[in-house]
Amino acid sequence: PATTFEGNIKYLNSNLMWNASPLDKVETKIYYNFLRKYNDSSQLYYAVGDDTRPEYNADGSLNNGLFQYYKHNPGIGVTAHLPMSTTLTLGYDYFSIHRDRDDATSTWDNLGYAMLRNTYFDLVSAMVRYEYLNRRAAADVPDGAFKPYDATAKKMNKLTVGLDSSPVDSLNLGLDVSYLVN
Repeated sequence: PATTFEGNIKYLNSNLMWNASPLDKVETKIYYNFLRKYNDSSQLYYAVGDDTRPEYNADGSLNNGLFQYYKHNPGIGVTAHLPMSTTLTLGYDYFSIHRDRDDATSTWDNLGYAMLRNTYFDLVSAMVRYEYLNRRAAADVPDGAFKPYDATAKKMNKLTVGLDSSPVDSLNLGLDVSYLVN
């Protein structure tokens, strides 16, 4: 084992997007994002005594488990420009995340959303957004044990209301309030 820690994390990121306006006052976008996190940092070991649980090493030590993952994110969005400086956006995102860890290897998120935004007034703009998330997960975690929040199967409804204001140049203020049910 290493006696000093050396952090070595690298990211690979690529994005592809296509925008089009097939109709007057309608915009569309289709996109794909990829992210890969490589973690070649030093492995750390902790002496924890005589413990025989499977996550501990044969000598009773515990290591930090270097976190790495890759993520695929295709999506689509359609925005319609309505009267009085109002836009309606409908969209869908798919996330496929694969983690290099034993307890929670993969999640697949289906996220649909609708957003209404109004910028009619010079001083303030308003937004209302609804999201529905359906996540499937491949986790090898026994019932009753701690499940990592980022890798747990769930369904979520989320409603967000937001206000943005620019009262003077170089000053932007924003307030978003969300209510969600898991």
